[in-house]
Amino acid sequence: TFPLDPETGQIVGGERAHVAFACSAMRVVAEVDVDLGLTRVAGTTDLRYQGPGLALACAGPRARHLARFTDLARTASLVVSAGTCGALAPDRAEGDLVVPERVVTRQGRPLVLPRAHGLSAAGTLLSVDRVAATAEAKAQLRQETSALAVDMESALIVAWAQALGLPVVVVRAVSDPDSLADEDSSESD
Repeated sequence: TFPLDPETGQIVGGERAHVAFACSAMRVVAEVDVDLGLTRVAGTTDLRYQGPGLALACAGPRARHLARFTDLARTASLVVSAGTCGALAPDRAEGDLVVPERVVTRQGRPLVLPRAHGLSAAGTLLSVDRVAATAEAKAQLRQETSALAVDMESALIVAWAQALGLPVVVVRAVSDPDSLADEDSSESD
């Protein structure tokens, strides 16, 4: 678990009490930048933002820029994979948060996540390499895996953090319910 200071909401952990967010969408970066007063890190071409106790790095769709952020491991005490996902379970609506207990790769490899104090985790998030572009595709993924939702980055981010010896949690917001296809099924690289 990751204890939080009840007054500040920050992770308790001494010198390494620093959180690195790996997000998948520029939209998330912009919202966090405004809400938390983060400033863009000068001298980098990456989407990196810094604030007290927080570093935010945009890993991009399919986490394609993740390898650029290995230097964050020196100061991070927790990695958070934040962004959007598509619902596979019919009880997940647009805007619902998915905080999974485990992330499963498309090949079926489970990545178990540690329990994070203050977050109620449940179920499985499936990470795939292609957008589930139809309601039928989502239904098939749900039937095959029993996952609550699907994304394209979390398995990569979780494996990266675990390889670096860092604890990791996943927080995703449902952008489309199970009955709708992803509006941007032609997402470009």
